[in-house]
Amino acid sequence: MRLTQFTYLCAIVDCGFSISRAAASLGTSQPRMSKQLHALEQELGFEVLARKRNRILGLTAGGQAVFDVAKRIASDAGQLASIRGAVLSPNTGQLTVATTHSHARYTLLRVIKLFCQEYPDVSFLLRHSDPAEIAELVSTAKVDLGLSARPKAMQPNVVCIPAYKVRRLLITPTGHPLLRRKKLDLKSIAQYPIVVYDQKFSSGWRVMEAFERNGIKPRVVLTAIDAEVVKAYVAEGIGVAFLQELTFDPARDKGLAARNVDNLFEPSTAVIMLRKNGYLRNYAYRFIQLINPSIDRVTVRKALES
Repeated sequence: MRLTQFTYLCAIVDCGFSISRAAASLGTSQPRMSKQLHALEQELGFEVLARKRNRILGLTAGGQAVFDVAKRIASDAGQLASIRGAVLSPNTGQLTVATTHSHARYTLLRVIKLFCQEYPDVSFLLRHSDPAEIAELVSTAKVDLGLSARPKAMQPNVVCIPAYKVRRLLITPTGHPLLRRKKLDLKSIAQYPIVVYDQKFSSGWRVMEAFERNGIKPRVVLTAIDAEVVKAYVAEGIGVAFLQELTFDPARDKGLAARNVDNLFEPSTAVIMLRKNGYLRNYAYRFIQLINPSIDRVTVRKALES
C-alpha cells in the first residue's frame, strides 16, 4: 500500500466522490487516480468504493474503515512535511487558520498584522467558516488551528484552549425604547422584531436557545452571517440584534446604541482549536501567543498531548 493511494482516497471523498474533481485538485490525471484506487482494493481484497456502472455512490462499509485510517495517514504525512520545513527553514512556510467572519474582522486583524511583521517569509491563509466546520478542518489537518466559539459537537481528536471571553450586546438604533428600560429581559426585547445570526454560529443558536428555554418566541425578521450586515439592518430600524461586543465600536457605528446583556445568556468563550498530537511550527506557537499572551508553549503542548 502506498501513501499516494490514501491521499487519492481522501481527495475523492472530499470532492463528493468525483474522481475528475479530485484529480484536478491534486494536479493528477483521472486514469492514474482510478488505477491507484483499483490497486488498493485488490491489495485489500474488497471494494472500498461503492459503484454503479461508472458512477461512484460512496464508501462501502469496509471502505469507511479504510477511509478513517487513510485520513490519519495522510494527516501524519503532512506533519512530517511540516517537521522537515521546521528543521530546514524555521521561519519560512505557511500558516493556515480557520475562523469565523467576526473573529477574522475584529479580533485577528491586529494579530495577523503583528504576525506578518515578525514573519515576513511566512504566507498566511485565512479560511472563513462556522464553528462546526472549523473543528472538522482542524480534525483533518486541513488547517493548522481554528479560532471560534466551541461548536455544539466536537471531534474526539480536537482539543480546545480557552482564548478569551465573549461578551454580548443588544444592538438597537439610537433612541430606541429598550435603551430607556431600567432592567432588560428577554420578554421585553421580544416585543420588537429581531435580526439574528445564523444558528450555525454561537451568536445565533445561543440567542435562540435562551428564548426557547424561557418559552418565548421572538419575531425574527432577518437571519445573516455577517455582523456588518446585521448592524446595517438594525440602523435602518428593521429590528434589534444581539452581537458579540467585539463587533461594536461606538465611534464607527453611527446611529447605533448598545447595552450589555451578558446576564441573559450563558457565558461564551472563544477557543483555539488544535489537532491532538499535532505538530506546530514555532511561528504557530507565536501566533497563538499573539492572540492571548498568557497561553505559553507549555500550555499548548499539554493540550496537544492530552
